[in-house]
Amino acid sequence: MFNELVAQRKLKITRISNNIGISRSTLNSLTRNDRKGIQYDTLNKLCNYFNVTLSEFFSYIPYDISFNFEIMDEKGEVIN
Repeated sequence: MFNELVAQRKLKITRISNNIGISRSTLNSLTRNDRKGIQYDTLNKLCNYFNVTLSEFFSYIPYDISFNFEIMDEKGEVIN
């Protein structure tokens, strides 16, 4: 969503950084989606800057993961 907001408003990372005081490296990491976390203060500044709520800033796509394991004996046959 961050990339969409930046593109829609035709903004540059440097301008955003200068306006709200978040480092360019942090903002660039957000554009590349390679951050493992984000500080609440950073989220607050970005939401205020773009005039959006947290729910508008993020996209949540639920997913389920399941695993099936088979145990094989020394002959390669599945053990029930």
